[in-house]
Amino acid sequence: MSHLNPEEIIKKYFDAVWQKRDPSIVDEIYHKDAVLFGNTGLFEGSEDIKKAYKSWLNILYKINTERLDIATSGNEVMVQWDTTATKIGKVPQLHVKGKDVFLTGMDHFRFREGLIEMQWSFLRYFAADENPYVNIDFP
Repeated sequence: MSHLNPEEIIKKYFDAVWQKRDPSIVDEIYHKDAVLFGNTGLFEGSEDIKKAYKSWLNILYKINTERLDIATSGNEVMVQWDTTATKIGKVPQLHVKGKDVFLTGMDHFRFREGLIEMQWSFLRYFAADENPYVNIDFP
């Protein structure tokens, strides 16, 4: 069990996996029987989840999380994030022209005994020049 609260664990996850490119953090913050549901599939168990992150890290380089909004309620955490990256491989099920990409998404994490037991991850993926927030007038 982690001594960190769920929000601190999520910040540690984003920093370790996506900024430092180190999916080994999964061993520390996920239950061994955790489940990840995402756009590109279902991943069961911490070893399968690590493999999923490694495959994304083999495709995306220079990952920069530009926005991370976190809402916590009890043992559940919702995160909305925006990220830029350089694509160095083919992204399964996501077809985008160009190397520079913009990703935006939401993750819902459920915790049990201080560890992530379930994660729902949904993202949208754009070429950098198709950033959906460019030229939008908000009221």
